[in-house]
Amino acid sequence: MEIEYEIIERNGKKYVKTDSCESYPMALSVAGYAVHRYQSFGSYQGEWVAEVEKDGDRFWIKSYYGSCSGCDHFEANCSTEYADDYSEDYGYPLDDVLRVASDTVDDRVEFSEIVEWIDESSEWDCEADEAREWLKQQGLI
Repeated sequence: MEIEYEIIERNGKKYVKTDSCESYPMALSVAGYAVHRYQSFGSYQGEWVAEVEKDGDRFWIKSYYGSCSGCDHFEANCSTEYADDYSEDYGYPLDDVLRVASDTVDDRVEFSEIVEWIDESSEWDCEADEAREWLKQQGLI
């Protein structure tokens, strides 16, 4: 997954400018991770999974997203409303984006844990069925 972005420096501060609406893959890309696969499940809030790689270490991340800064880590740290110095002209503060990427990598899981999540929650969580179908389409299960 290619995420286009540029690093802009203004007044001694670096910013990440992008047109991507995929905040978590963008943050991971900026931090030097190759995002091989990414998919979100849900609408205004839900869960997402990604297969990423850096320095030869390839692994999965399973995390969540929300619709506001109260329930979404990226929004809480980088959104136009809450970032200390977000700029429509320059983008997201680079330090904030890198912090989100670092925190996101903490959500690292084994692939079997993603399958387990699907199996355990498929009776009550329609997003689990979406996730299972996506994994099938990817040839992973």
